Amino acid sequence: MKIFTNFLCFLIFLLVTSGLLAQTDPTVYNKDAYIVSQDGTFWVIDNGNFTLKSESTTNLATMANLKIEADASLTLTPASYLTVSGTLTNNSGTDGFIMQNGSSLLHDYLNVPATIQRTISGSSTLTDKRYHFVSIPTTQASSPTAALFLGSYLYKLLPGNPGSWVSLGTNTTTPLSVDYGYMIYYPNTSIMYSFAGNLQNGAYTFNLSPTLTDNTKNGDAIFQFVLVPNPYPSAIDWNAGSGWTREGINPNMWIWSASAGNYTSYILQEGSGYGTNDGIIQVGQSFLVYASTSGSSMSMNNNVRLHSNSSFLKSGNELSNCLTVTANANNYSDKMMLLQLEPATTGYDELYDARKLQGTEEAPQLYCQTPDFPLSINAWNSPESSQTFDIGYTQKFIGSCELTFEGIESFDPTLNIRLKDELTNQNVNLRNQQVYTFYHNPENAANRFKLIFGGTIGVDEIAAETNKIWISENTLYIAALELNGQSSLIEVFNVSGQKLISQTMVLSGISTMELNCKGFVVAKLTSGQKVLTTKGILMK
Repeated sequence: MKIFTNFLCFLIFLLVTSGLLAQTDPTVYNKDAYIVSQDGTFWVIDNGNFTLKSESTTNLATMANLKIEADASLTLTPASYLTVSGTLTNNSGTDGFIMQNGSSLLHDYLNVPATIQRTISGSSTLTDKRYHFVSIPTTQASSPTAALFLGSYLYKLLPGNPGSWVSLGTNTTTPLSVDYGYMIYYPNTSIMYSFAGNLQNGAYTFNLSPTLTDNTKNGDAIFQFVLVPNPYPSAIDWNAGSGWTREGINPNMWIWSASAGNYTSYILQEGSGYGTNDGIIQVGQSFLVYASTSGSSMSMNNNVRLHSNSSFLKSGNELSNCLTVTANANNYSDKMMLLQLEPATTGYDELYDARKLQGTEEAPQLYCQTPDFPLSINAWNSPESSQTFDIGYTQKFIGSCELTFEGIESFDPTLNIRLKDELTNQNVNLRNQQVYTFYHNPENAANRFKLIFGGTIGVDEIAAETNKIWISENTLYIAALELNGQSSLIEVFNVSGQKLISQTMVLSGISTMELNCKGFVVAKLTSGQKVLTTKGILMK
């Protein structure tokens, strides 16, 4: 029997800390542990501790059968992947099989004891609100309690609105259920939590507990949001080709991103879905679904599992005629998506659109406004002439914000696509400029922007886009693109005509200047024969 057959071909992933390997030796040593192939198909770990590192999802460690003896242990290193297609026996208990943070297991055997570790980030600044949606990836036989999340604030979602959270208090003996997802907040940099018990395997039915909530729309009880867990020791795919059974469940799902301070969304479609995440729910995470009827139900089996360690904010499949807009400000972000899809309308379509769920107030809240709901994903029919979308932006933050536009090239190159800032009256041709920087104040109107597909860009709009200065708060903004790279004189006068500021600057993109004065002022830009003026009231 050769050492590099079957599973042994993956020995390049093994962390061997002592001992030498010979190609004809059927034993792999790791300190005092060894793994032996029996008949080339059954691997036995005996007499010590063994570590497996296998970080490639395309060339991962695979075993037909695996047995961990009582005097041994197996540890999967972070982001390692292991597939056991047959029997998996662990006689060493939960301490004998350790899955470190980000590792993944695909198996088909019941009652396998293990410990899954997960690292949770946090912040000592409570207003950062670095929440995480978590699940308990073991069976209920482990009798989980609130002590699993010792040191974190622990919450449960009441069925209904995604903002209806209730604290579970400080009692560490409070029983928890593996059938529910939970939200936690750790008030420090990071912590590692361990979940010890038998691993979930096989068919799983979610407890949706439907209690429909009044949506304040004509008094009709029409929806509820439910936080459901990923119960497996691997990631699961919302868009898996088989394995899901959904009754009365909207095709949307939402994942919370602590770093973005916002929800990301994904829409199930036959063959391939789309969204502001990739539709993958990681180990130890929970996610939101939308149940539309009192008889809603959802179940899954092993076919939905996969090895994955993807980022939550990674977008789904690249699509034609799809524009993704990202807002960045105050160290947070938000995303929305507009795409042309023949069956859809410009309003809310349950099968094709995703509702915008409110994130952290200090984070950007970017959405497409419709008569029904604000949307984070809005699909619509191909426009015959032009189509205008009202884009909302809110944030409890004063300062510079940035919008980035991706996917312009996926549309017909003859289609005009532009952004209009209603506050500053700027028109931006997104074919030429994919990043727009603006100054935000919470007192600004929410529906500040319009995205316009099709139509023509008039001469006056081009002039407004390329030659404009304005004052917001105590900052002078200059968008004179035709003067880029040229030295310009900036002068500021008070109501009496007294010159307060005189400064030259080389313009580049949207230039800014802080105006350290107070009261009514007139700002004047001179560059060669070009003169631009604006006026405003400074409150400093």
